[in-house]
Amino acid sequence: MPLFNQAETLHMLQWIRQGAGSWIIKVFLGLLIVSFAVWGIGDIFRGRTRTTAIKAGDVEVSENELAEAFKRELRRFQQSLGPSVTAEQAIAFGLDRQVLADTISRAVLDARSAGLDVAASDETVRRSIAEIKAFQGPAGFDRIQYESILQQNGLSEGRFVAQLKSDLKRRQLVESVVSGVPVPASLGEALHIYRGERRVAELFVITAASIKGVTAPDDATLEAYHKANAETFTAPEYRKLTLLEAEPADIAKSLDVTDAEIQAAYDERIDEFVTPEKRDVLQIVTSDEAKARTAQQRIATGEDFLKVATEVVGLKETDVALGEIEKDNLPGDLGDAVFALAAKKVSEPLKSSFGFHVFMVRSITPGLKLTLNDVKGKVTEQVRLAHAGDRIATLSNELQDALAGGTSLEDAAQKFGATVRVIENTNVRGLDLKGAKVALPPYETLLADAFAAATGANGDLHETATGGIVVVRVDSVTPASLKPLDTVRAEVTAAWTAEEKQRRALAAADKQAEAARGGKSLGDLAKAAGSPLSATLPLTRTTEDADPNVAAVLLGKLFAAQVGDVITAATPKGDGAVVARLKTVLPVDLKAEAIAVQSTRDKLGRNLADDLLAQFQASSQADVGLTTDETLIRRALGGDTRG
Repeated sequence: MPLFNQAETLHMLQWIRQGAGSWIIKVFLGLLIVSFAVWGIGDIFRGRTRTTAIKAGDVEVSENELAEAFKRELRRFQQSLGPSVTAEQAIAFGLDRQVLADTISRAVLDARSAGLDVAASDETVRRSIAEIKAFQGPAGFDRIQYESILQQNGLSEGRFVAQLKSDLKRRQLVESVVSGVPVPASLGEALHIYRGERRVAELFVITAASIKGVTAPDDATLEAYHKANAETFTAPEYRKLTLLEAEPADIAKSLDVTDAEIQAAYDERIDEFVTPEKRDVLQIVTSDEAKARTAQQRIATGEDFLKVATEVVGLKETDVALGEIEKDNLPGDLGDAVFALAAKKVSEPLKSSFGFHVFMVRSITPGLKLTLNDVKGKVTEQVRLAHAGDRIATLSNELQDALAGGTSLEDAAQKFGATVRVIENTNVRGLDLKGAKVALPPYETLLADAFAAATGANGDLHETATGGIVVVRVDSVTPASLKPLDTVRAEVTAAWTAEEKQRRALAAADKQAEAARGGKSLGDLAKAAGSPLSATLPLTRTTEDADPNVAAVLLGKLFAAQVGDVITAATPKGDGAVVARLKTVLPVDLKAEAIAVQSTRDKLGRNLADDLLAQFQASSQADVGLTTDETLIRRALGGDTRG
């Protein structure tokens, strides 16, 4: 592993590590000079090409350079989440957008620093190199180690120095914007007091379900409610879709494979079909050959292995039980000896670098090797799937050419062996007219694309999550429409009734609150309403979930109230009303929470610095000018493989 890969790698950029996770890091030097060295990547701005993907001022980034930046970040992503993470999965997490934003930010800052004549002197660069710990030897900076590390990472000294100088210029530029952002102590204290103040209320609930006497509305009321809430009772837009689909599993069924291909696939994956023999083994190991010999002789005469191990060598059961092991689990020739033993037999003392070993095999689990005949069906299917993947790649190009030439989905499917499927009705949520889920190919934005497409036009060809391809055509559109009242009368009646009960619950709560303000006991009022009086836990302005009866509206009213004030609000689910009295205010103790106050102040300073840098980045981009080639960017970041 290169010596750069350590937390303290760049002393000169300590300020960045202190601000890790902030917007600054996202904007400034997403890839530091040492990162270039670690991954063996050259300067991403190392020359102009005819394939410029990004241009900021006079700074150009080619398609290849952007692609290398994405590959580098993908490797880091895989180091964090595991090597099995694919580029497509990383893109789903937004890695492509992050790389693009970081690359644009660096290009803009480089262009802006050039325009402002920001410079890094040779002495500053020399001192910075000398301070990099990866280059340190016993007596300080080690020139030989420095050159060796650069050589290991494919960097010439000139290129490394140029990269470092560019980084130092960006650092100066950013520091001039964000350093020394003043945050008055009083502002930090005020913010901490605002966030940290806690309040306790006592309350009771009048549920909507407890409201009696609500009769069914007449037709005029129902019709008015139906029209006033048309959105609730409107059937969504439905579309009829035709799908051209080709999945590897479907194509594989029609493909022929040779016996030679099946044999080759079996041989290549033979490890999957072989289960090695395992043995449950006991072991005594000691540096004293005489003790090993004594133990072996006693066990051979029938004495208990564990008893002998304890009496002769002083071992416990956990010291002697190796459990089920494979031959390769034992070092040197020990594996051969142990796996030649019969079950229940004890070995002669065997010497190794660890001492003298005495083994006993308690049980044997035979190994198993599946023959080609045993797994021929499985291997054949996998060979077909591999061929199907190749066929899909070819088919994709053939379909695109045919569809671009005006061939219909039906004709293209028949010509190239794909399938066509019609979905008579689906809404944008993927539900049919009866509310059942429509079977769709594994392409997550299919419905969004289909509901944005024009009628009669073929959509783009997309790859599915299972490696297939799909093309969608919108055949017809049934616009959204208000359902006739007669077809939804029961639903409208239920909705009106629930809303009326809630309205009356709120009116009842207001009446109870007036009584409480007039001097009546809140406990007596709660009892008369048939609801228990309870006290909330201490609430802050952001802890509305701390009490199931406290919605955001009620929380806001509590923090605007004075102790003793009585207020009302709907329950969080809108199924009743709450009558509450502010009981206690628990202020913040600034002295006791001095550390937290300082933390709040520091965080506020970082946020202000982030805002300043965001504004500076935006103004810099406007000043230097930014142009991008979307086709090259998509191709470099894995979003498009076509020219």
